[in-house]
Amino acid sequence: MKFIYLLFALYFIIGQYKFLLAQHGSEIPTIEKNACPFEGCKLGQWIIRDTIKVYVKEGDTTSIKYVLTASDTITALYGNVHYERFGRILITRSFDKFIADDTITILRCTEGEFITYYKGKKTYVDMFWPYDEEDGFSEQYNDSVHYGIMIEKPQMILWVKIVKNNSEGWLRLKNLIHYCFRIKEKIDGMDAFE
Repeated sequence: MKFIYLLFALYFIIGQYKFLLAQHGSEIPTIEKNACPFEGCKLGQWIIRDTIKVYVKEGDTTSIKYVLTASDTITALYGNVHYERFGRILITRSFDKFIADDTITILRCTEGEFITYYKGKKTYVDMFWPYDEEDGFSEQYNDSVHYGIMIEKPQMILWVKIVKNNSEGWLRLKNLIHYCFRIKEKIDGMDAFE
């Protein structure tokens, strides 16, 4: 009889786990492969205007392969976005398919929109929450304009596979803002709008 109770308990626990996964959108990737994380982002030839470490492996800062210096030219092959923390927006009033008091998970901006997850599904939205002062903008929440507020700020790192003089390695570029993408390193050629 104990065995039947144990099986029932295990079945219940697995069911609850699956329910929670479905509710919280567990299929959200923590690494987005082959991504260029901002509008105008481009790969190819970049010119370094700063001192930047090049790492041996993606995601690993323990082994430095070499250091780039000002005027070095590299080729950026591809990038992978590592999400260290997802952003969350509290929906303050219902609109479109979004319901007040729900939360939406935000990953990053793309060509004019934001990649988000809502009720376990990937969706693209225009910004419907106010900018944060930390991002160089100052905008107060306005109920007639905004439909949500950011309750948790996203954090991401762009790892870029590069090559210089036939030597491959990885750049680690940490995003400094919560809306789109800004880095401290100075690199020419990565933004098509420059």
